[in-house]
Amino acid sequence: MTVSLPKGIDAYIAGTNAHEPDAIAQAFAEDGIVHDEGKVQRGRAAITEWARDTVNKYRMTMTPLAAAEKDGKVVVKARVEGTFPGSPIELTFNFELGDGAIKSLKVG
Repeated sequence: MTVSLPKGIDAYIAGTNAHEPDAIAQAFAEDGIVHDEGKVQRGRAAITEWARDTVNKYRMTMTPLAAAEKDGKVVVKARVEGTFPGSPIELTFNFELGDGAIKSLKVG
């Protein structure tokens, strides 16, 4: 099953699956925000570092299972595999978009 996703989210997933931190960060607006593992990253430079750390630590890949718009946000459920305990798992990614880029991502 193929899940249709907006351009910015599709770019984020492609960068994640290619293990390319710079490509991941380019999917975000210049002032984008990431909420992950209890921390907040603000701005593309911080997101690049977060992506680099995440790629190096987990070597994860994502397979989108479902996507839905809710309250102006796009919620994506994905199967995530990598070098972490319990892999694979299903996670929910809450995206807020603007001008074709990701303004905010909350991973949970």
